[in-house]
Amino acid sequence: MSSIFHPNNDETINPSENESIREVLARYNGRRNFLKGTLAAGVLSGMGGFSTSAMAYTPSPSPAGGIGFTGVGANRPTNPGGFIDAITVASGYTAKVLIGWGDAIGRPGPFMNTHWDAAQPITEAAQMQLFGQHNDGMHFFPFPARGVSGVSSDRGLICVNHEYVDPGLHVNSAAYATHPLTAADVAAQVAAHGVSVFEVRKMGGDMKVQRPSAFARRVTGKTPCRVSGPAAGNALLKTAADPTGTQVLEITGPVVLAASTDAAVARVPGMKDILAAGKKPVESLDLAALDVPAAAGTVTVTGTARPDLLARKGQMIDVTDPAAAAAELVAALRGAGAL
Repeated sequence: MSSIFHPNNDETINPSENESIREVLARYNGRRNFLKGTLAAGVLSGMGGFSTSAMAYTPSPSPAGGIGFTGVGANRPTNPGGFIDAITVASGYTAKVLIGWGDAIGRPGPFMNTHWDAAQPITEAAQMQLFGQHNDGMHFFPFPARGVSGVSSDRGLICVNHEYVDPGLHVNSAAYATHPLTAADVAAQVAAHGVSVFEVRKMGGDMKVQRPSAFARRVTGKTPCRVSGPAAGNALLKTAADPTGTQVLEITGPVVLAASTDAAVARVPGMKDILAAGKKPVESLDLAALDVPAAAGTVTVTGTARPDLLARKGQMIDVTDPAAAAAELVAALRGAGAL
């Protein structure tokens, strides 16, 4: 979806003396032959896992004699009947909406299963639990099907970026130029930018959004981000809000979605790390030094039975204050009978 608010990305900017991608495609026997030879491998590599080595199968060669179906003509205003404002697919194929702006992503909360009523203006609180506006970049992260060695195309996470918004649609007003803009309007529009993460699984032969899902979340320009690596703590990153220079508290501008194969690789300590940890000094403190009564420090073993395996509650604690988060966690554990 595009509008007058979309940045102009149609201009080719190539300050180098290298060939443009259009010139490379022209040399490669034309654009159609290039797509026949590379499109299947590229799409399957992106959808099948984090790398081509993670795929459970290899793409089939292009069918002899063509792409195997009748193509769809270009959608131009000069066509008979004019521009078609609809999705057109080749004969024998079907297009279905998986998720759209204002649809619930399944994040625990008031909008976990409730979509936005388009007859009403959208709020920041609602938008933080709903799919954002004007997406383009997206990536599918499949869940393991058979342990770490296999991946599944039936269930996974989809990450989608939201590049910009149509402000008039946010306030449900066709005359946005004269609309009295408020701080609440701006906050709702900021919440529509960023990234949506939602879980999908194949049900009844179709891919559908899993609601609720503990994995569902929104990332916006107001989502705090931790800075790591050599830049962490640099003087240029220190601000009054974060004197440590280790957090980015606000981001504005277009969103760029990038998929990384090692963004969240768990570090497993090796034997060297374990031995080194055993040599570190250990400080022992008496209960009196911690102002803890001796009676409160008594441990009584009431049993060693294996706990029952219960279903995940999918409860999410989403607060910025650490003390409030800890209090909410304790309350949730007590409510579940764990404390």
